Amino acid sequence: MNKIVAYITVLLFLLHSDFLLAQSRGKIYTLENEEINKPKILALFQNKTGLIFCGTTNGLYRFDGFDFTRYSADAEAHASVTAITEISDKKLWIGFDNGNIGELAGNKIHLINFAEGFPKQAIRSIVQDDSGMVWIGTAGEGIYYFYHNRLYNINTDDGLSDDYVYKLVFIPKLGIVGATDRGINICSIKNGKKIIHTYTSKNGLPDNIVRSIYPSGNGLLWLGMQDAGIAAYNYSTNESKVLNGWTYGQVNDIISDDNGLLLATEDSSLLAFKYDKNNELFTAPIISHILPKVACLLKDREGNIWAAGDNQLMRTGKTEIENLITLKKTEAYQVHCLYPGPDSTIWLNITGGIASLKKYRGKWVMKKYEVSGLNNTAITALFRDPFQNTWIGSMGKGITLLNEKTGVKKNMQDNPMLANGNIISITGKNNKIWIASLEGVVQATITASGITYTTYADTASIGSKYVYDIFTDSKDRVWFATDGDGLILLDNGKFTQLKNQKGYIGKVVYKITEDSAHNIWYATYDKGLVKYNGSSFTSYTAEQGLSDAEITGLENTGTNLVVIHKNNIDLLNPYTGRINYPDKTGQVFDINTDLNACTADDAGNIYFVASGAVYSYHSKLSSQQQPTVVIDKIKLFLKEIDIQEGHSFRYNENNLSFYYSGLFYTQPEKVLYQYKVDGYSKEWVNTKDKMQNFPRLPPGDYTFKIRVSLNKDFTNAAEASFKFVIERPFWLQAWFIILCIITFAAILYFFVRQRVKRVQRWANVEKEKIQSQLQTLRSQINPHFLFNSFNTLISEIEEQPDDAVVYVEHLSDFYRSVVMYRDKDLISLDEELNILTDYCFLQQKRYNTGLSVNVDITAQQMYAWCVAPFALQLLVENAVKHNIASKEMPLHVDVSVDAENYLTISNNINPKLQKGKETGMGLQNIRQRYSLLCDKPVIIENNEQYFTVKIPLIKNTA
Repeated sequence: MNKIVAYITVLLFLLHSDFLLAQSRGKIYTLENEEINKPKILALFQNKTGLIFCGTTNGLYRFDGFDFTRYSADAEAHASVTAITEISDKKLWIGFDNGNIGELAGNKIHLINFAEGFPKQAIRSIVQDDSGMVWIGTAGEGIYYFYHNRLYNINTDDGLSDDYVYKLVFIPKLGIVGATDRGINICSIKNGKKIIHTYTSKNGLPDNIVRSIYPSGNGLLWLGMQDAGIAAYNYSTNESKVLNGWTYGQVNDIISDDNGLLLATEDSSLLAFKYDKNNELFTAPIISHILPKVACLLKDREGNIWAAGDNQLMRTGKTEIENLITLKKTEAYQVHCLYPGPDSTIWLNITGGIASLKKYRGKWVMKKYEVSGLNNTAITALFRDPFQNTWIGSMGKGITLLNEKTGVKKNMQDNPMLANGNIISITGKNNKIWIASLEGVVQATITASGITYTTYADTASIGSKYVYDIFTDSKDRVWFATDGDGLILLDNGKFTQLKNQKGYIGKVVYKITEDSAHNIWYATYDKGLVKYNGSSFTSYTAEQGLSDAEITGLENTGTNLVVIHKNNIDLLNPYTGRINYPDKTGQVFDINTDLNACTADDAGNIYFVASGAVYSYHSKLSSQQQPTVVIDKIKLFLKEIDIQEGHSFRYNENNLSFYYSGLFYTQPEKVLYQYKVDGYSKEWVNTKDKMQNFPRLPPGDYTFKIRVSLNKDFTNAAEASFKFVIERPFWLQAWFIILCIITFAAILYFFVRQRVKRVQRWANVEKEKIQSQLQTLRSQINPHFLFNSFNTLISEIEEQPDDAVVYVEHLSDFYRSVVMYRDKDLISLDEELNILTDYCFLQQKRYNTGLSVNVDITAQQMYAWCVAPFALQLLVENAVKHNIASKEMPLHVDVSVDAENYLTISNNINPKLQKGKETGMGLQNIRQRYSLLCDKPVIIENNEQYFTVKIPLIKNTA
């Protein structure tokens, strides 16, 4: 039992009153501040990216430090969110009060499809162990665990003490610990077997109803109970220690910070305890009623504590800045110097003397020491040497030495500069004391036999008699901060003015310090903070994140440099160059700018005067966490879409808006952003906006990048990115271009081929025309035709001379037509009929009534259509050639135009008894000619009574 008391003694060296004062300085955020149906916050969780999630009676919200955003959900998932966790693949699981379990995908909650179905009771807690197994605590069905895509149940039948589970926590090498209506249960699965250990009132637990658990290490669990308050349970020894006389109602949640425990209770809101180390007893708690009925607590990764009550969320920062003691305005105005003494004592000047600040029973107490002779002068510097002497520097009265043990004080009259000089600063290392004054610099060396002095008052050595600060580094080199001559180094008796070195920065230097890498840092009047590494100078200004270019205090805490300005404090990491800022929560302003009004103790705590009080800054409590950034959502044409990285958008889906959040809950207003889009722009763009729109993005591969910083220095800043593609339109895509090339080549090939065919066809036409002309000439110059024509002419001359003249005219016209039209491809139907008229006149003189040619064609048709020359004449000649044309057996030839615009030549069939040699060249010649002239075929019909040839008419375009 003594061991458990020892645990409580260590862990409950708890919250002093300033802890809850820090709570009162916290900021409250209200979720949907409506009078009716206010959503109550039931669960808090922070995921690995830094987002804080709030489970409420109105679903799931996220909080980015400024605003709450509600997530949409499937229809079945509209219920109160009672549990939230993040599993190993960064998926967020959400438990509902109706037993359903959902998963957040993108910006929407979807129910998980368990083959076994959902529990029927509310989900109270979800955790994942180090094997990846997910454990689910329910309000009535015990514990489920999800393994190999199946849900398994552990309940009272398996040995669980009770099926109503409030909270689950995972403890490595131990298992899952569940808080139930009947004590706590430690569960694990080994070789497929369920192993359960219980701890209830039978084992010494003061209350069976355990509502919350908080593991604090070293084998200790803090338990929050229904009636008995809190208890410390050691699972190594199976022992518990309880706070007696609990009157504050049920404990809803427990959490700890660097100062101790904080409890969320049903009746008394937030509770914090002091622990009386002398009596080893709990004292009365400090009660905060800022929030009503706090339901849950959360400690974020920056160290902030979050408390949720009803629809409000409160953030409280850590006690980085502590008010030691409040001074009167006149006292605060007269404080010019602070100095850390032994046993965590802080010395400061007051009117007429000095005072010490020391902590007694958790409270800082001031003890004053009057120093005669200094009533009417300003004390400007304090220093304590190894011989317990306090050196008190003043303006006009030099230095007074005060021995703490003997109380003896004396004015240092043995050195004129120290007797009545104007002292600016006193520093030292070991037994060597350095004093800077308006008259120059003095080095005092203290030995058992006395004090010896070395004075540097000439400008040839220290450059300027006006020295603000003197610093002795780890190599025993001495550095001087001067007004006008910059930084001066004294090494092995040699003075070096660094202002003569290449790249030197800053003529007026106020403060000097050294980091663990032996770099020298000095504060300048208007060039910010400068680092000197022995060969080069690097400046840190507002561009790198300093709050102000004017620096009044500079202290090294061992791991960081604390840079103090009039209204701000900066924390600079000398290794990374990153600058952070303490959470002032609005309490510190108007910091004393006197050069010695800031000091640091060996523990790295900084002490300064501001706002009428003495403060300490616990720099080691200051969060080194840098802001992170998440891309919240993406909108396409201002409409939110659910997409995954690498998404491809169509070419006309090119108006994208990116919404993002920089997460730094300690000081969210300080977050700055830089963004760029690889593939679209090369430069980072600074902004404070939380949305960027990119309209009319051209096709291409892009990566949107966003990064955040607390200042203008984005070196190694946290970054989020999203890759996406704007597809090229199909007419710019490779397949389409290739297709177009192939199509163009095919068209070009087709065009060339058609042209070749057309040239060939016209060549054939010309050939056919020549053949036709030749055939016509042959037929017309045929000796039989000429012989018959001449015989007819002789007969006409003998019998009817006048008719002979007409005959000769027709014969002449016929042969004139042969000469005129032999080179033409087409002639009008009227011209062709004239040729036919001449030809028929010659033949009818021979055959008389044995041959009749009937032409049934209108004048309009004669001029509207064209035919190949001599086509009609050849067909009539063909009819005469193959048929008998006599009085007894007349040959009738009919010429007309049918409804389908064909020229029809039809004759009755009177075959000759003795057939001549048939070559078929006439009809073949006509067919070939018309195949080249048009798409319509020449039609030949023979029904044994009539022989008909139809040749297509061609539109006359003349």
